Amino acid sequence: MSLLLPLNEEQRDCLQELSNVAMGAAAESLAELTQNFVTLPIPVIRCIDTSQFVDSFDEIEDSLPASVVSQNCLVGDVSCRAMVIVSDESIKDLANCAQRMIETEEDNNQLLKDLFNTISDTCFDRLEEMFEQPIVRQEAMIEGSHIMPELFDMRSIIGTREIVAVEIYYHTEDYPFSCHLMLLFPDNTVQKLAGSLDRLLS
Repeated sequence: MSLLLPLNEEQRDCLQELSNVAMGAAAESLAELTQNFVTLPIPVIRCIDTSQFVDSFDEIEDSLPASVVSQNCLVGDVSCRAMVIVSDESIKDLANCAQRMIETEEDNNQLLKDLFNTISDTCFDRLEEMFEQPIVRQEAMIEGSHIMPELFDMRSIIGTREIVAVEIYYHTEDYPFSCHLMLLFPDNTVQKLAGSLDRLLS
């Protein structure tokens, strides 16, 4: 269930436009990796309780089992966590698309990180250009592999009770591959996010 979004209409529209551009550019990089056309829906922005994270996204709830890769970052002074969620079946599909062999768990984890970096590198490069502020990124971490979505401990990953989530669901046209890219802003940094958006609007 979504909560009241702690952004006004102009701030939300600004964040929507930034996300459209950055996540759209990331889709082009994903298309190169998969060698397939990537369907690009409009990113969804909502405020959610971390304890109800999985229930808030129907496609995630249907991904059984799945893996999570995430990365902490600072957009100027705004804390953010980038996250990719992908099902085990989609990782197999990605291996086929990208002509990669998965023979060991190490191979699987490397492909997970390659997927994450392919999407997030492009996304953050575009966000850095638009925010006109440096983005400092920590090392990407695999938060869980081959687990059921309802077992994702989002509170320990995010660290706050509520988050503003920007989410897009990518899927390829010719293969059943799909994944979720999310930008997660903890509730204790939303005021700074609003200030950054106001600066861009002024």
